[in-house]
Amino acid sequence: MNENETRLTYRLKKEDEELALRSLLRREFGVSTRFLRKLKEEDHILLDGVPTKAFEHGKRGQLLQVEMPRETSWFEPEDIPIDVVYEDEDLIVVNKQPGLVVHPTNGKPNHTMVNGLTKRMMDRGEEYKIRLVNRLDMDTSGICIVAKNGYCQDFFMKQMEKNQVEKTYLAFVRGTLTGAGTIDLPIGRKENDPYRRAVREDGAPSVTHYRSLSTFEKNYSLVELVLETGRTHQIRVHMAHLGYPLISDHLYGAEEAEHDLIPRQALHACAISFLHPRTRNRLRLEAPLPEDMIRLRGMLGREYRE
Repeated sequence: MNENETRLTYRLKKEDEELALRSLLRREFGVSTRFLRKLKEEDHILLDGVPTKAFEHGKRGQLLQVEMPRETSWFEPEDIPIDVVYEDEDLIVVNKQPGLVVHPTNGKPNHTMVNGLTKRMMDRGEEYKIRLVNRLDMDTSGICIVAKNGYCQDFFMKQMEKNQVEKTYLAFVRGTLTGAGTIDLPIGRKENDPYRRAVREDGAPSVTHYRSLSTFEKNYSLVELVLETGRTHQIRVHMAHLGYPLISDHLYGAEEAEHDLIPRQALHACAISFLHPRTRNRLRLEAPLPEDMIRLRGMLGREYRE
């Protein structure tokens, strides 16, 4: 990674002379108060290459730079395949395989996607802190975003708060579902169950938009889902509540015979759309349907497209 890739840069104009550098940083880069505090503490604000205080003012033509703090993650590196959909100096987008936990936990301290990412980073001679922007259940496949610096992570958090990140999923569900609609039902923890979630009046606001893509002769459907919120198990809970549980979803209504079709819930994070933190251009990235869901599609009989 070269020096320019580790910095954000802006050339001051005449009208910028009236603003303190911290105001320019917020305006031009959307720098959060938390990230600005870190920049100030470690002298990462530069004016023409010289460390400068955030309260100071610059002159027309001067180059304002933000130098990204050097950080790294110390997870155990493991030889786990990482399917990269997109990567640049700020982020890496991974198509996670089913059956892989995203990050280490007390119950799963290794053999995770993050362990595989750590080895990939070391093999490439890179150094950055792995910051997960979104997470997927172990048995859900598809797109995971990792920010490589605090600025990128903060930028994504702001987008998510404003519903500017669009996450699209594909799911095979039991039942013949046609048309499109929106499920706007709050979700909370299921009473006396540490793992399951349920639709509850006292739950957190949860909105899922769905559209049927196909129905199959064996009484199943392929559904596209777009999340407006991101609650734990949101799609799985909403679809089961609607009467169309995901195939092989053992927590939310799977039939035993469905495990012969596919051994995990048939859910794939197929696309994500967001504003890039550095360029502010909108990107849409896609991950193709995994092999086990392709096989499943062929096992459901004749397909009738909507």
